[in-house]
Amino acid sequence: MLLAAALPAAAADPDERRVSIGGFGTIGTLYHDDDGLEYRRSASQPRGAESGEVDFATDTIGGVQLNAAWNPQIEAVVQAVTRLTAENDWEPQLTRAFLRYNPNETVAVRLGRLGWEIYPRADSRDVGYSQLGIRPAVEIFGILPTDRFDGGELALKRPFGKGLFSLKLYGGAAGGKAVNEDGPVTDFDGSALWGGHVDYQHGAWVLRLGSGVFELGEPPPLDPLAAGLSMTGVPQAIGLANEFADNGRKILFYAAGVAYDEGPAQARLFAAHTDSEHLVSPNLNLGQLIGGYRIGAFTPYASFAIVRSTEDVRATGLPDAPQFAALNAGARLAQESFQYNQHSLALGLRWDFMPKLALKLQVDRVWLRDSRLVLDERPDPYADADMTVLGFALDFVF
Repeated sequence: MLLAAALPAAAADPDERRVSIGGFGTIGTLYHDDDGLEYRRSASQPRGAESGEVDFATDTIGGVQLNAAWNPQIEAVVQAVTRLTAENDWEPQLTRAFLRYNPNETVAVRLGRLGWEIYPRADSRDVGYSQLGIRPAVEIFGILPTDRFDGGELALKRPFGKGLFSLKLYGGAAGGKAVNEDGPVTDFDGSALWGGHVDYQHGAWVLRLGSGVFELGEPPPLDPLAAGLSMTGVPQAIGLANEFADNGRKILFYAAGVAYDEGPAQARLFAAHTDSEHLVSPNLNLGQLIGGYRIGAFTPYASFAIVRSTEDVRATGLPDAPQFAALNAGARLAQESFQYNQHSLALGLRWDFMPKLALKLQVDRVWLRDSRLVLDERPDPYADADMTVLGFALDFVF
């Protein structure tokens, strides 16, 4: 449909036309023995790997992609992916569907369904074969409310010094869902997203600096809770009620990344900060350092990732009495829904035993302090915890 609507009617040289189809996938398994905890790779997953069971759902993913080029300047791309969704099924999702127009080597325009490209060399994070680890760092990519948007982007490139400078501006309507610990699904479809980043590439190095805005389609539905807190007449509760009643919907983000890739060595360093208008939204500092060195067919690698909420959970100031139990619990639960406090150290080994096939063995040590990324069903879900997660995966492309 994109091609029929947008491509010129004049015939192109048949030698310039090309259509290709490819695919990718990861067959992954997870295991841990930490009672009451379910490890998941993303807040969009409704369940995770349970204690004492070999889990195949968390890291398994598959996708196909179609590229159709009319000439060197115009190309259409369509990609579909199947993975565990927020609805607890495996229904395929259209993750990319765009038309790219490159009138020259300096300008590129894309329109349609696009991926949200925040960090350098991490744009195809669904393609496990293109990544060092089994999964993108949970502390970085697992908290993203969306990884796609429907809209457009403009990219400009030009030589600068001994390297290449590029600027990208984008905007549109985001899509995606998150599942909280108590089960409800937060739908981000229709939320607005816009921003931009600059890149500078010099040899094996790429530096990216970016910022933007994610604006929720609807503010959190906390009016009944705010009204109940206000009626108590307690100043601290009233102050918290005013925070809950705030209709601010914007989440500002600032991100930076450095990537190095040459010969057998590669490394990535990512960092970001989010600042939300609403108390019940992500207010975070996060970062990751990952690197690996290839020795023949084997690549040992290591990763450290961390995420910290910058807003603490605020107390209502109400007595711990039965008549206030619902208000105290509701206020805490509302704020806990976007608390992410965890860090992890991962050690892994990748074996490229055949072309387009790679086996990975990875051990993650995860430290939790009130984090919604891991589903916590322990008697005291606010207690600190640590867990060791063993992963094994087969990545492939074709």
